[in-house]
Amino acid sequence: MAGLCESLIGPALCQSVDFYCERTSASFFAEPLNAVSNLAFIVAGWLAWREFRRDPSRHDDPSITWLIVLMPIVGIGSLTFHTFGTQWASWADVIPILFFMLLYLWLAMQRYLHWPIGVSAIALLAFLLSTLALERFAPPTLLAGGAMYLPTVAACLVIVLAPIDADRQVRRIIALAVAQFLVGFTLRSLDEPLCTTLPIGLHYFWHLSNAVVLNLLVYAAILHGRTRREQAWPA
Repeated sequence: MAGLCESLIGPALCQSVDFYCERTSASFFAEPLNAVSNLAFIVAGWLAWREFRRDPSRHDDPSITWLIVLMPIVGIGSLTFHTFGTQWASWADVIPILFFMLLYLWLAMQRYLHWPIGVSAIALLAFLLSTLALERFAPPTLLAGGAMYLPTVAACLVIVLAPIDADRQVRRIIALAVAQFLVGFTLRSLDEPLCTTLPIGLHYFWHLSNAVVLNLLVYAAILHGRTRREQAWPA
């Protein structure tokens, strides 16, 4: 299998990686909990789709549709990484969640914050470049390789702390999503330091936590649109 991968992709991208406590070999199912926990993203996507379908007038909203579609893709990408455990699979893990964050940040800046398109575009570009720079240049030991998520933490805090155009329930859901993300990020960062004490690690909690986070963020966007329409056209 390794020889086929190297002939098709190249030896650099087929190199095995060992980032997490649970992986103790290069075998396909060396991270069972880290792999299986990605099913939570599929469940989260299904729950979001079910909520979305409750509102027929929103079925033509491409932003929310794509966010929901990306949720199981995030899970599949992460599952790929935590089974194959190679450099090329790490990009299958990173790229879908990056696309989700870019799309949600754009939605947040336009619908919650009402920033001008030019300002939103500059902010989105800054987010992307800083994320890629940290992924490329940050030491692997910094936050257990999670330094690339620092711009996401900053963006989430901006959304929560800024005066957004949303009712109280939507604001609470977004704040809960950010709090959940910080909890998951903390557990992710503790995976390696606690490895000797807890050999199975903690990284699977990062997956479970992020599935909840994505579901809450999409639910907030659905609820926000529903509330806007109810205010515009009172019964």
